[in-house]
Amino acid sequence: MWALVVAVLVASASTVVAWRADDEVYQADILLAAFEDLPNDPERAEELATWLAEESIRSLRLDERIGDLLPLGLGVVAGPIINALEGVAVNVSTRLVQTELFAQIWARALPAVHEQLVLLAEGSDEGLLLDDGESIRIDLDEAILAMYDLIADAIPDIPDDSLFARLTGIDTVAIKQAIGDFLARALPDDLVGFPIIGEEAVDRIRTWDMQLQLILWVSLLTVIAAAAAVIMSERRRPLAIGAVAAAIVAGVGLGALLVSSLENAIVEALRNLPFDGGGPSLDTILSWWIGLIALTLLFALVPIGTRLLNRTRPAPGRQRPSRMPG
Repeated sequence: MWALVVAVLVASASTVVAWRADDEVYQADILLAAFEDLPNDPERAEELATWLAEESIRSLRLDERIGDLLPLGLGVVAGPIINALEGVAVNVSTRLVQTELFAQIWARALPAVHEQLVLLAEGSDEGLLLDDGESIRIDLDEAILAMYDLIADAIPDIPDDSLFARLTGIDTVAIKQAIGDFLARALPDDLVGFPIIGEEAVDRIRTWDMQLQLILWVSLLTVIAAAAAVIMSERRRPLAIGAVAAAIVAGVGLGALLVSSLENAIVEALRNLPFDGGGPSLDTILSWWIGLIALTLLFALVPIGTRLLNRTRPAPGRQRPSRMPG
């Protein structure tokens, strides 16, 4: 009996934790806790800076708009200018990611990431920043526009008496002024957003959700089965009912204490999700959890099955009455 009471306690705690964890996977505060410090990670910051530099230059479509960028007759220097802008963009983006300005832009953009995640969980793609599969992207348009301002400020001055200016006769001040004016007017309409959670990572979140729902229902069935087994196997029914009630109360309390630990595991797993779909630690936890709660359910069902089989068998010393011939 007491082993079954422990099963009731364990299953009750498992039910509470699975129920809360399944809800927490999609909570805004969990996602914010996982991603708000992402730019402070050196590896992630490098990827962010690289993307910002590439996207800021790509979105300008310099090859198509070079005529708007340069004063008349200066098209001959288009190639070197584009190369110089790309180099400036890399340096600027690296510094920008480390600034308080970018931290504020990132914080303002994160709630929309949560909305996208919830939409995908509900099977909808409305309002998603998608361009490949079901990647969730964070809108960093503000950062791109800030990049334009910083690039314009970072373009070096070329003295009018330099060798380049004397050989070409080009007004280098006019070049910088033209570039700065162009960047100030640049409002790209095809920015796609930074891929914060890749398609593989989205699939993994959905898998966690399904696993937690499975654990929830198996745990609930285990509570019912174990409680029924205790009551059926104990002749002193008041004692059995009291033990089951106490185990359920204790299990709920234990589950409430364990919830925060699993929330921390979810946050840590989500931190590893951006870009590559990582987070294997939570997969391992859930796989073991499913196995253990399934074994507990089987353990609880054995006494019930045995009791039912005994009811269908004749009592010792008695035989089933044989049918009279004819």
